[in-house]
Amino acid sequence: MEAGKLLLLGCLVRPLLMVLLASLVALLVAPLVPANRVIPLAALAVQVIPLAALAVPLVPANPAIPLAANRVIHLVIRPLATVRLATARLVIAHLATRLLTRLLTRLLTALLTALLIALLTVLLIALATALATALLTALATVLAATTTTTMSDRRIELSSRDVFVLDNLLVERGRKLVYDFLYGGGWNFGWKSSAKTDEFSFWHKHFAGHLNKKNQKEYDCAEELRKTSPTMFIFWEYLSRTVLKGHTVYRCYANAHAYGTDGTIHIDSKTEGAYTCVYYPHEVWQPNWAGETVLFNADKSDIICSIYPKPNRLLIFKGNIPHIARGVSRTCPELRITLMFKSFSRPIEDQKDAADNG
Repeated sequence: MEAGKLLLLGCLVRPLLMVLLASLVALLVAPLVPANRVIPLAALAVQVIPLAALAVPLVPANPAIPLAANRVIHLVIRPLATVRLATARLVIAHLATRLLTRLLTRLLTALLTALLIALLTVLLIALATALATALLTALATVLAATTTTTMSDRRIELSSRDVFVLDNLLVERGRKLVYDFLYGGGWNFGWKSSAKTDEFSFWHKHFAGHLNKKNQKEYDCAEELRKTSPTMFIFWEYLSRTVLKGHTVYRCYANAHAYGTDGTIHIDSKTEGAYTCVYYPHEVWQPNWAGETVLFNADKSDIICSIYPKPNRLLIFKGNIPHIARGVSRTCPELRITLMFKSFSRPIEDQKDAADNG
């Protein structure tokens, strides 16, 4: 009888101890649970209570336990299992809510970032366009700064002259704008005066016009120049209103020579009425740096003249004159940069008709 009482007392005390242990654990864990308005405080307190349900598998099935003890177990332990299931559902709902909130927050952040980047891109493009427009306007103003009298004096007749040199072509601001533009990017190395025979190459920058007369005939490239290089187009417009009035441009490009990249003697065109215009945009050039443009007679047996690359100088000569860009000396610290316009003294159509009739 005494043994039965002790067994019944053990069965009653054991689950109560488990509940007390679970409550103690809940008190210890409570400070670690973050405050959240979504889950009531009561639910947070209940989260740890299901630990008591661990007592279920620890209670052995014993037919010797009296019916009263089994009822106590069912009244205490089973409700704990039910509480654990309800709490698990509440926790899952809470976690799902937090996950969805984070996903929506990140998605909204990504959308706002993309919108901001697109807005900044549009602003940068608009700013670059405005700066380019301002630069072109400034260049046009500078090139147009020459007085009407001076422009009238420079409208010369080239048909009776093979070589023409004009110094101080642009005002200083205009020269600097042209030089800074040419000195920028876009250069390609590998250009040769005569592709079939030359051994050494130099730097080249193409703006408009034909590249190979065998595969492409000369054409008026003014409109192409306006689209590909507005700065050079403005320069050409200035020349076409002054020293090259009535000319048609069919090619525009720039060359750059460093020490050891010499050119060779060649002609630019066999067509009568073709002219080559060379502009020297440097701010400073020393005589010891060499780099002259040398013109020869028809059989290349003697020099007609040697043109010093004086800053802001313009050289015009007939395209059928043999010439060469001499390399710079060892002491030259600069690239020898020249800008070329090749033109016909009449429209392309008239030029072709004259060549056919000749």
